Amino acid sequence: MAAKENQERIWELARKWQDDSITEDERKEFNDWYKSFDDTGMPDLLGDSPEALKERMLRSVMKMKSNSDRAAAQTTFFSYRVAAAAIVLLCLSVGAYLFLRPSIKYSAHKIAVIKTDASPGRNKAILTLSNGEKIDLDQAQSGILAREKSAIVKKTKDGRLAYNNTALGAGPNNGEMLYNTVTTPRAGQYQITLPDGSDVWLNACSSISFPLAFGENERQVKISGEVYFEVKKNKHLPFRVISNNQIVEVLGTHFNINAYVDESVVTTTLLEGSVKISQLNQPSAKFLKPGQQSIIQPGKAPINIQQVDTEIAVAWKNGYFRFEHADLQSLMRQFSRWYDVDVSYEGAISDDFFEGQIPRSSKLSEALKILELGDVHFKIKDKKLIVLP
Repeated sequence: MAAKENQERIWELARKWQDDSITEDERKEFNDWYKSFDDTGMPDLLGDSPEALKERMLRSVMKMKSNSDRAAAQTTFFSYRVAAAAIVLLCLSVGAYLFLRPSIKYSAHKIAVIKTDASPGRNKAILTLSNGEKIDLDQAQSGILAREKSAIVKKTKDGRLAYNNTALGAGPNNGEMLYNTVTTPRAGQYQITLPDGSDVWLNACSSISFPLAFGENERQVKISGEVYFEVKKNKHLPFRVISNNQIVEVLGTHFNINAYVDESVVTTTLLEGSVKISQLNQPSAKFLKPGQQSIIQPGKAPINIQQVDTEIAVAWKNGYFRFEHADLQSLMRQFSRWYDVDVSYEGAISDDFFEGQIPRSSKLSEALKILELGDVHFKIKDKKLIVLP
């Protein structure tokens, strides 16, 4: 078949694949094409260089890694097989979200049974004032929410919670240290500007407790879950974060802490500056450099340090799920928090590992279609996500 005719045929099959009108014979023809895909001819279709094309593929396409002895071969086959189909879909000019929409079906099995769906999380949290009063930040109007001693608490027009910083270094209010707590539920996230001007982002199922006026010698907060910090520099007031048996101390820097109680380890990832990591009741400490991550098993020593891609650690803050060598159960814990669903498993749990990126703005069913490219299957019913064998 001539090259032009072949391209037109692939375009026709891609359109049928996308709108689910493709026949089984046509599906086999299309599958055979992208199994044997050679990307050398694709830049002519897209107007991209091979390098730019590959970058787009890597950023947009979910791929799977098997942890068997055949991992390398299986990964290459799978990623390029899916990438080829995705490239054709890019040619249809329907945008990046198209990767989440195709009804991808294989003759051997059906895609997830979707009884109901779950919307992605959004900005919502509960503020607990020092007197115990609770304010639903999702429902609150912008403007001043409360006045507590020297602090003014307000919700900004862009939806953040902000405190005045006039109390910085002023010490306790009349000898009493007053605390506020912000808690995000499942399917919630929130951004806060602390009294010292530091910015904080809370992921789903997370919390932060902080004083209305930091002390004269330090700034100390307590967190649970996952929190990203951009700490305002102040060499006279060290900033300390207490979380799940860990202490992080900085003067001013950007870092992310993942300290969910249902995760086996606590990780701290440094983007810039320097941080000191230690464990409660443990004398030893370590320092992180930018691009490094500490790993602590609560209650156990030592503290392990590794080089990481920091973009993976903060992808949630930037609106993405991003995975690198992630097992299925860790993915499901993230989905459970973000989509407010309970996860259960039928049969054996897949021991494959996953890599890729999915927008957190996707509905649950859309995100699952991406994972099903890795031969994992699901069923959604009410508030339950069932992982099928």
